[in-house]
Amino acid sequence: NEQVQYLIPEKKLIVMLPRRGDRFPGVLLGDGKAIPAHYSLSRDRREARVAGRECDMIELRPRDAVRYGYRLCTDSATSLLLKAQTLNPRREVIDQVAFTSLRVGPGIPADELNSRWKTQGWRVHQASVEPVDLSRQGWRIPAPPGFAAVTQVTRSMRAGRQVSQLVLSDGLAAISVFIEPMGSAHDAVPPKGAVHKGAMNIFGTRIGDHWLTAIGEVPVDTLRGIAQGTEYVPLIAP
Repeated sequence: NEQVQYLIPEKKLIVMLPRRGDRFPGVLLGDGKAIPAHYSLSRDRREARVAGRECDMIELRPRDAVRYGYRLCTDSATSLLLKAQTLNPRREVIDQVAFTSLRVGPGIPADELNSRWKTQGWRVHQASVEPVDLSRQGWRIPAPPGFAAVTQVTRSMRAGRQVSQLVLSDGLAAISVFIEPMGSAHDAVPPKGAVHKGAMNIFGTRIGDHWLTAIGEVPVDTLRGIAQGTEYVPLIAP
């Protein structure tokens, strides 16, 4: 029912979160119709195999510098995505996810999906997520060319903290912008500026009494432009 369960045995806890559609082997956010405007597509006619299966290689090259490129290998028989690579501007692989083994056949019996843990009596935590309109709260967050807002929510975190999240996407790449009030919780936040890990970049900055973190598999300059271009203009009540 579009829910993902995270089982934490040491705490006997089940965390329930909405399913994300862009997780491998899904890659699209939305219908993907705008992708050709921002990526050029080419096919590699050489034979390729992933997890013992023949696949067709497709490369998506960005038309500008605000996004990375992608190389995708889809199953020749079923079109299932078998491998996805993220490419930097030099077309070097900076991230990869793929099947290592794959069995295609009839449906899986439901009992094969049951957890090996006996979860009866475990606590169930349903993550609190509420829709929000950040612009109506006074936030002016610039979207990079080709990116549009797909989600705006407020999440309840530990110690009662409220964190707002804006998700921007061009259909393939996704950027999350997190905004939360400054406080003692920020004693351990990353330093102001950029943090890099593989294909993932993070850029944090303080805006007034708030801390903004932009994160995504896009070039760090894209995140820097969002963070440094964001303005907060508190709305004045009538």
